[in-house]
Amino acid sequence: MYKVNNNTQKGKITNNIDFINLDGFIMPSRKKYFMIDGEKITGIKIVQNDFIGSVVTKTVSKKYKKLIKEITELLVDDDESEGSMNEVLNRINKFRNEIKNKYLSYLEKSQVEKMNKKLRILEKEAKTRLENMISYSLFNDNINTRRR
Repeated sequence: MYKVNNNTQKGKITNNIDFINLDGFIMPSRKKYFMIDGEKITGIKIVQNDFIGSVVTKTVSKKYKKLIKEITELLVDDDESEGSMNEVLNRINKFRNEIKNKYLSYLEKSQVEKMNKKLRILEKEAKTRLENMISYSLFNDNINTRRR
């Protein structure tokens, strides 16, 4: 394991406990490792607060944009169903929990509030559509039972 200071000096960490005890943010990787100079690096921990903020902001922004795109597609989809509205609500809750558990301490309050405001609007729309679908299906079931 290595720690890098000022991109020019390298200092070897001889003990895993030193790495674990460093306060910082562990960078996520899709492959569970990073390839650096032909070596698999499994954990990169950022300890500089300014850099942590920018990395986390970029990561969360990507996830947020992807979530908004997916939710919008589900809301606009012609084949609206209770399942798709439940999926929207589940994705919103999952994103909120992920932000709360992983990234909240590194994000600016204004950024979190801005995302939460838009998510509340989408959540409200999904809940309204879901309630309308449920009441409509109950209404149709009620009419069908009276006709028999």
